[in-house]
Amino acid sequence: MSVDLLTTLDLFAALKTALVAIPHPTLVAPAKLFEVVDYHEDKNLAEALEELIIIKKRVCLIVLNGDRYENDKQGRSVRSRRTTSLDIVMADQAYTQGGQAAAFGGPSNVGVVAMKDLVVATLGEQPQLTNLRWCQLTPTEGAMLALAADEQKKAPGRQAYVLNYETPSGELILPATEPWPAQS
Repeated sequence: MSVDLLTTLDLFAALKTALVAIPHPTLVAPAKLFEVVDYHEDKNLAEALEELIIIKKRVCLIVLNGDRYENDKQGRSVRSRRTTSLDIVMADQAYTQGGQAAAFGGPSNVGVVAMKDLVVATLGEQPQLTNLRWCQLTPTEGAMLALAADEQKKAPGRQAYVLNYETPSGELILPATEPWPAQS
């Protein structure tokens, strides 16, 4: 058996490093786009903010969606290629106008629409992050993340955007220990 995998934790650590380094578009250095970048097990923003005790305005969460495997029989073995899917959830907060500035920007807000463009541009310039083997981050889709009424109460003025990315993350070569059944 041959195992050549990019570990999910290595992928997440390199992605977090890249996201933490994005400069704020209007504030002077060393101000960064995100005040907090962290991992969470799902896209429930209000729950994540509560669990991680996040009170900052500009927040980014990295969420694992899962892995997909494509398997090809090759002689007496199977080659299994893995693709990892993850979400980048970005949030901003504005207490006025129902969070309008948190979505589209304002005098003291970047806004999640601008945030997602900055993230896409940054990862587009360096899709392999720190030259990770296998890594080639590719955006697949993005959308505003609607917060339910009870979530809005827990996180007033929050607006969020979620970007999905996929990357190849390795392969396995699995030898057959028993002969394949004869075809009839």
